[in-house]
Amino acid sequence: LRWDYGFFQMLVETGFLTFTGDVQPEQNNFAGLGTTGGGVKGEKFKDVSSGARAHLEHLAMYAGEKIENPVAERTKNIQDWEVLTKWQKTIKGPMTFAQLAKQWAPKTRSYPSDIKAVADRFMNGPCKDADPNPELLAELKGASAAPAETSPQPAAMTKGDDRSASRPPAAFAAAQSAHASRPARGTRVGTRQHRVIQPPRAARTGRGSRRRCAR
Repeated sequence: LRWDYGFFQMLVETGFLTFTGDVQPEQNNFAGLGTTGGGVKGEKFKDVSSGARAHLEHLAMYAGEKIENPVAERTKNIQDWEVLTKWQKTIKGPMTFAQLAKQWAPKTRSYPSDIKAVADRFMNGPCKDADPNPELLAELKGASAAPAETSPQPAAMTKGDDRSASRPPAAFAAAQSAHASRPARGTRVGTRQHRVIQPPRAARTGRGSRRRCAR
């Protein structure tokens, strides 16, 4: 699953985590799941991890994956009612975010280009810069390299702690700074690198070479 584009979609959906629409921060609903406009709040998840998982499961479901025991009730209902089945059969080849976004928000023509604008500004700008917080990567590598039984849990990752409350992820800060100067709307998003579910590298390389609807 292209979780990076899920992240960019989250930034669009939440207004860069400002939550100025119907969904409130305490809902941990980062994709507007169950929000149909007119003040409808949509679903609420117990914590950030559950909300993020619900979003990614919903994306995978749109791409045609069968989700067992989904976190979101909305995902379960759309899957059980086969709301997307007919549309999914019209898609030839891997699902792209352009195709998904048009179905996700069919009444908002700028929705695909809004996501692509955030992605382009991030990929062509901050993504190529030096890591502003290299200590976080070193911390992650150290934790993954150490034996599980002897490695103490880092203080920043203790249960119930929300790292973003005191130290925002560099990716979010960089993407947020890029938001102010994003390009004009209307750009296409249907290129190969924007597939919702990316095949393994070996499979990709040949020899020699408000707006809700089904939400």
